[in-house]
Amino acid sequence: MAHEVKIPLKTPIITHGGEVREIVLKAPSFDAYMEHGEPYTVAETPDGARYAVESMEVIRAYVADCLVSPADVNLLSQCDARTGREVRKVILGFFQPDGEVTEPSPTSPTTSPSS
Repeated sequence: MAHEVKIPLKTPIITHGGEVREIVLKAPSFDAYMEHGEPYTVAETPDGARYAVESMEVIRAYVADCLVSPADVNLLSQCDARTGREVRKVILGFFQPDGEVTEPSPTSPTTSPSS
């Protein structure tokens, strides 16, 4: 089963079937990734500082592909901008490193990175 993230709503979405009180997004599939690519690119300033440039068009495509609930992506237009930011954050989070390195290795006496 795909990883899912739930975003609780302060104001429910009204549908023909009743109220939806949370947005549920599933992790993007392989096919979705191959179709849409990365939701952001990493750029670099002349002095070497790196920054991400997001593509709202790609993020929107992932929202449409990853939305579990509500059933129709058009219903999200009932939400406010703050909810939109939360949905964007979840989609971008699917593309972040897993962070499984938070636990120290059983063979390593410290948690500090090696030089």
